Amino acid sequence: MIGRAATILLTMPIFAIPARANGQSFGRWNPALTSYTPDAAALGERGRGFVEYAIGENIGYTAEAGVGTWGGMLRGTYAHSYSQTVWGLGYARMLGTRDGGKLGTFGAGVDLSGAMDFRRQAAAASRAARLSAPLSLRWGSPSRLSIAPYVAPYAEIGREMLYQLNCDQDFFCTVAPVRIVGTHAFGLASGLQLTAWRVSFEIGLRDLPGRQFGRANYEGGAGLRLRF
Repeated sequence: MIGRAATILLTMPIFAIPARANGQSFGRWNPALTSYTPDAAALGERGRGFVEYAIGENIGYTAEAGVGTWGGMLRGTYAHSYSQTVWGLGYARMLGTRDGGKLGTFGAGVDLSGAMDFRRQAAAASRAARLSAPLSLRWGSPSRLSIAPYVAPYAEIGREMLYQLNCDQDFFCTVAPVRIVGTHAFGLASGLQLTAWRVSFEIGLRDLPGRQFGRANYEGGAGLRLRF
């Protein structure tokens, strides 16, 4: 069953890659999901566990740690910035691979994550869940030296508290909650993983680079991971 699903997923990049950049994302990203790269376990990286440090567009950092279980990797996430303190959980695994000979090794994985902003009261906290299906092409060995570009169709759903900035005549400003809105988005993330034995470097974009209505319509981040 898993093998059949992986075979179907491996054919998806043929249709996904040519899509126009400004059509990759639909909906509203949730700020509680601070990771811009899928977990490396969904790209074929193995190990008993890992620690990772990442940065992204939110002028903050994300720290992750995980342990190998259930054929994949179970992880916990902590992210902090000037406006957020986010805790999350996630699980990722490789569904299947196919040897492409000189082309490399094709892989299909799955990554499920959820997060909540604990800097706010529970009733006002942003929270969301995301499911992505990374599709990768790896040259080399994931346990030694390798490079693995990928695309990752994703879908997310959640809720977000909107805030309003109020300033008086002395320019003293306060931020007040306005209302909770539902969020959902789906699109195509992309990126690259470089592996050198127990260390890997990851860069990723949430949606392909482009501009729409004069503004960038993508977000990016990078992370350094140590496997043990």
